[in-house]
Amino acid sequence: MPKKRNLWELSQKLNNNKISKKRNLWELLRLITNRLLYEEKIGEI
Repeated sequence: MPKKRNLWELSQKLNNNKISKKRNLWELLRLITNRLLYEEKIGEI
């Protein structure tokens, strides 16, 4: 029984890691797009 629970906990942890990695990717994309927009605005001035 403990073994099954450990497997379940492990899978939960892995899922959490996947979610956080996705979130980090989105954050990175957002930062890059913000940066590009910002640089474009500066270029216009």
